[in-house]
Amino acid sequence: MNRALTRKILKIETPRLKLGLLEIEKSPAFSIFGSMNKRTLLNFLISLGIIFSSIISYFHDILTNKDGELRDWVPNLGLVDAIKDSEGYPLGFTNYRVLLYILGLNIAMHIGYLGWYFAAKGKPYRFFILVPVFISLYQIIINLLNQRSSVLNDVSTKFIITIVIIIAIVLNFYLRKNNEKNTY
Repeated sequence: MNRALTRKILKIETPRLKLGLLEIEKSPAFSIFGSMNKRTLLNFLISLGIIFSSIISYFHDILTNKDGELRDWVPNLGLVDAIKDSEGYPLGFTNYRVLLYILGLNIAMHIGYLGWYFAAKGKPYRFFILVPVFISLYQIIINLLNQRSSVLNDVSTKFIITIVIIIAIVLNFYLRKNNEKNTY
């Protein structure tokens, strides 16, 4: 008995049948992802995220040459000129190679902290992982806004921001935990 007839007899309607004109059931992508259950697909996507965060810091080798200029095959969509500052440097870095390396490292670190945060579900220390998540995000924003030489990137400013984040997270955690105890 063929598949369509079986579904018709059992009155099984799935989104796959509604997209029958596209023949998604016969495509290689569907055979990989369509047969996975939710948990397997989630593990696959997490694995891809880990691989991506592992290689993101090497994009500077792929996209730039040893002189720090972008390779010829990299498309110029206006972004190259848009991120140059008044002195002609990309976001204040000496060249694109350094920019991509620093941003790649910061983004990989941020993805790692986010992964750790989501993996620590149910652990008592989970809310403290938000401190490096916010600090790494702050550093990415500082780099993207070209504020590395400003007061926003000073050690004292970062220290104060870290203390404020810690106090806010701890207060949020304990106040929420206290409210949960009072509601029962």
